[in-house]
Amino acid sequence: PDVNPPGTRRLDVTCDHVTTALRAMHEMRGMRSATVFGQSMHLLVDESVKRAQIDDQLRKVGVDHSEIREIGPSLEDVFVELSAKHAAEQQKAA
Repeated sequence: PDVNPPGTRRLDVTCDHVTTALRAMHEMRGMRSATVFGQSMHLLVDESVKRAQIDDQLRKVGVDHSEIREIGPSLEDVFVELSAKHAAEQQKAA
């Protein structure tokens, strides 16, 4: 599957309060997907999204420290993408 569509990049964000952080990420413009992986999140964002924007969004919900790094898609990311596509197809068929 196309887990990194053109014009996007995938980021790993490690931080405290990852559940709170995840909710904040879903509210961001340019966020394609956000999934928790232990104490971190895997984000698929538009290339226009800057790390500073992610940090600012996290600070708004009380997450003051985060580590952000660019990553390639993991096996889990592929699974999440396939699951989401399958669910969307099932909804269309219903």
